Amino acid sequence: MKTKLLVIVGVLLWQIIYSQEEVFESRRFNPHISFLGNQVIDSRYRIRAPIPSVRTLYVQSNDKKIYEDQALQYLPLTSVHYEWDRFINPAWYYQDSSTYLYYTTSPNTGKLLEEKIYSDSLPNYRVIYRYDNLGRKQCVALHNFNHWTNEWIPANRDTFYYTSSNKPSVIEDQNYDYSTQTFCVVTKYVRNYNIYNKLVSEKVYRRFNCYDTLKLDYQISVYYNSQQKYTSIIYEEFDNNNVITYKTKESYFYDSNGKIKEAIEMEWNYNTNKWDTLGKILTTWYKWISNDIEDLCNNLPSTFIFQQRYASGVYLNSEKYEYYYDPIDDENIEEKDYIWDGTIGNWIWDWGRKEILTRNAYYGNMITQKIVQYKQGANENYENYAMYIYKQPSPTYVLQNDPEAHILTIFPNPNKGQFYLLLNTSSRNIHFYITDIMGRKVDQNVMFSEIQDNIFSVNTSNLQKGVYFVNAKDENTGSFYLQKIIIE
Repeated sequence: MKTKLLVIVGVLLWQIIYSQEEVFESRRFNPHISFLGNQVIDSRYRIRAPIPSVRTLYVQSNDKKIYEDQALQYLPLTSVHYEWDRFINPAWYYQDSSTYLYYTTSPNTGKLLEEKIYSDSLPNYRVIYRYDNLGRKQCVALHNFNHWTNEWIPANRDTFYYTSSNKPSVIEDQNYDYSTQTFCVVTKYVRNYNIYNKLVSEKVYRRFNCYDTLKLDYQISVYYNSQQKYTSIIYEEFDNNNVITYKTKESYFYDSNGKIKEAIEMEWNYNTNKWDTLGKILTTWYKWISNDIEDLCNNLPSTFIFQQRYASGVYLNSEKYEYYYDPIDDENIEEKDYIWDGTIGNWIWDWGRKEILTRNAYYGNMITQKIVQYKQGANENYENYAMYIYKQPSPTYVLQNDPEAHILTIFPNPNKGQFYLLLNTSSRNIHFYITDIMGRKVDQNVMFSEIQDNIFSVNTSNLQKGVYFVNAKDENTGSFYLQKIIIE
């Protein structure tokens, strides 16, 4: 019962809120999902850190708006992921690296276009994001890299469909069937809205493979009051015969400022045909943005207190979660979890997570390094777990896929180690060098030979196959340009 108390609310709203961005598997049996679908949910099992985004700049700006071309200047080009080995030889060990491309035209400027993940400079997989001219996400496609055939192979994609009011109506999770070389739907989310464009239901259909039939897995129903604030949510699971096998309900209560202050958790008892109250969640907020159920991920909790209801009708403390945020962009930087010890009548330490952020003021205070640490026992210290390093361009960097601003052009690209470089600038004091995706200089034996004005012949035949970056720095102005190259 205790586990269900901790997870019921988070599961429902996690599915409702985040499925419009990504399609997730059901997490009903994960006891560490936090309340109200916030981005701090599931932090114990977070593997990769999200890349810094232009949201930082919007938060810092007084009028909450910045120019799009400014936003592009501060987005990272690469990231490197390390993990800490504390057992044999305590040190950071390289895990993988990523490169990023972004959209450069409205209304999608600054949105992620493509991410590629590498291990030891060799590609592993890539994720491609597609948006329409209204800024709506259309498709997220995953490709695996086949090192035998040296090509990208489709693996999975999520496709999104919208109502006339730009609300997501259908989301399909599709797997690639290699035998037929087509995509088939394995999970399908179907949403319905009321006349106020409020989400009222979501049905989720699944099948194990492309040869099974899609069957209803679970559904969520949302109920509102006359002010269109959601008052309750009912979650129902189904078996293969379309019969409900499990049902929970959440009821919400608001304070005088319109913020959720309490949620009551209930489970349907099939023996008595009544709702059994499991417990309640008391909430305080660091920042409240919206009470729209599809926008709750913007609300930042300060504390959650889970209280379990006993047969006597008494609610007793069970668990408490505390969250702390970076004041610059509301990055969640620390979580502290406690359990209630009835023998001493107080909270005792259970678990903790902390992020140590390094920012660069010259890059709009964007995060350039993130170290994730965990703490188990109350008497233990925080220990390193993972580190992410984000490589970002200077403010004069021109994004490589901007057709109107090819200051630095490379052809052919990809190449076999020999290529030409065209520098579209009048400056004559340019310093060139090459780095790998981890930011290390690797150009000791690379030759840059100018064959015409601002046209250079480059020989990198001594480098191994992989992804690299040509760096060009104008020593007169301090301007910095960068272009990705692929050596095959």
